[in-house]
Amino acid sequence: MSLIKLGAANQAVVTCDEAAEAMDGLDPRDSAGAAELGKAELAALRVKLLFRRGCACIGADRWEEAQRDLQAVLELDPDNAAAKRELKRVGKLQKKQDAKDHARFKKMFGK
Repeated sequence: MSLIKLGAANQAVVTCDEAAEAMDGLDPRDSAGAAELGKAELAALRVKLLFRRGCACIGADRWEEAQRDLQAVLELDPDNAAAKRELKRVGKLQKKQDAKDHARFKKMFGK
């Protein structure tokens, strides 16, 4: 989250993507590190990763990606209050951006 706070949301997204790729390669049956974690711990890490990437996408104004990640969090953890809150927030931010875009285009094209 510190990259987001430092204004480097796009870098935070890249970092989360790299972590997701590394995590995808972990198989509890084959990897010594993953075997120590187990399926439940890997699932919890996946939720955390998706949530953080979703928040990073919000910071980078990448609304659709943020919604996708936050919805994935809720599929894995339906009671995740933080993901629900951020999903509502991204919806509001998207509507606000859409209104700005509409006004800008209306000004440009006169309709």
